[in-house]
Amino acid sequence: MVKRIEKKLQQAAYEEALLIAEMLLDGRKTKEAFAKEQAKERLENFKDPLTTLFNRNFFDQVVRLMITLARRHQEPLTFLMLDLDNFKGINDQFGHLVGDRVLAGLGKIVKESIRVSDIASRYGGEEIAILLPVTQEKAAEEVARRLLRNIADKEFKVKGKKIRMTASIGFASLEEKMKLQDLINHADKALYQAKKLGKNRFEKYG
Repeated sequence: MVKRIEKKLQQAAYEEALLIAEMLLDGRKTKEAFAKEQAKERLENFKDPLTTLFNRNFFDQVVRLMITLARRHQEPLTFLMLDLDNFKGINDQFGHLVGDRVLAGLGKIVKESIRVSDIASRYGGEEIAILLPVTQEKAAEEVARRLLRNIADKEFKVKGKKIRMTASIGFASLEEKMKLQDLINHADKALYQAKKLGKNRFEKYG
């Protein structure tokens, strides 16, 4: 799913750049080479440079498509909202550069913990939004457990000190006639409940 979406985005950018190349190039490059460069650059604009996950702009565009496809094919879709626990304390104690290292590490952990068909985006700050297509609640729970375990197991070394992080996750499943904002709100409420109940855990809505 992710690869198909990336391919469509890159193809659209390629075709647009091809037209520009025909008008602007003076022979130093072929129009195909120029178009490929522009297509790659366009795709990079959808990536968060720190975590290397997709960015919020990509999420906002793709989530509606994912919902449409899930309903068209009558397939389940589960949405996870992940938030690092006590991340402000890391920034306050060690500085934002260390905080950035932790977020970069988080991005790598998330990528390694989900399928290639899943879509993970940096939603804001230390929040990660994850779309799990064709995924029932039981399978989503396994993903959430794996994410929590892999994050808690990661050790960061800073100035001779070892830092470990935990995260909380809330998730919700797409229901019939549910609006996008309802899906996000439900996951947010479940995340709040996970924080309230002690953090380093996941909760599902409902």
